[in-house]
Formats: sequence, structure tokens, C-alpha cells
Amino acid sequence: KENKELVSYLVFHEHDISGYLEVVRSELDAAMLDVRPDRPYLAKKTIRKTLRLANKHIRFTGSKQAEAELLIHFCGLLQGSGIDMDRNPVIGNIFRSQMQKADKAIGSLHEDLQYDLKKLRVKILEGSL
Repeated sequence: KENKELVSYLVFHEHDISGYLEVVRSELDAAMLDVRPDRPYLAKKTIRKTLRLANKHIRFTGSKQAEAELLIHFCGLLQGSGIDMDRNPVIGNIFRSQMQKADKAIGSLHEDLQYDLKKLRVKILEGSL
């Protein structure tokens, strides 16, 4: 199944990465709608499932910019999910590790892109996104 999805990406979306990222963002949004903040165990499973989806699409693109954008979007969704990350250390660790991965990807980009993505990252950390 994943091979077919990769071929589909290569044939139809490789030339339009920004459009592809919009589609992936909407998939991530839809997947995060299933998160139940009142049930930490189920929330953790849904979050990990959503993260696997994001990582799969990151592998398809092979782009550090796409990696940074998708991870920042994922962290923004996680921040806005209503889950108390202080009371759920596993979910907090997922959030922090994905932000670290996004920082590493941002560090390898051009200065202009770094500025834009770091600004978005700060908004997420402040919780204003």
C-alpha cells in the first residue's frame, strides 16, 4: 500500500510540493479530530497514528522544508488539541521531540525560510496559533 502511495506521489504531486503539503495538512487535521483529551491512553494512540502519517509523507517528499512545515503543523495541532501536556508526560515528550526534529530541519534551510518557520514555531510555543 505504501509503495502505491509513493508512486502516486511521484506521478501526481512531485512537481507541486506546496499543493501536496496542503493536502497532507488537511489529512493531519482530520486525523487529529479523533483525539479525545479526556482519555489520555486513546489520545496518545491517535497522536502516534497521526505522527506516523506525517512521517510517511515527510519520507515521500524528502525535503527538509516539507519536514519542518509538517512537523510544526503537527505540533500546532497537538498544542491546540486541549490535552494537558504537563499531566500527560508521554504526550509532552512527543511534542518536545517533534519540535526538536523541526528545529533540526529548520537549521538546514535557507535564512529566509528559517526566519518564517522560526516565527511560526514561536507562535506555537506561545500557544497563540
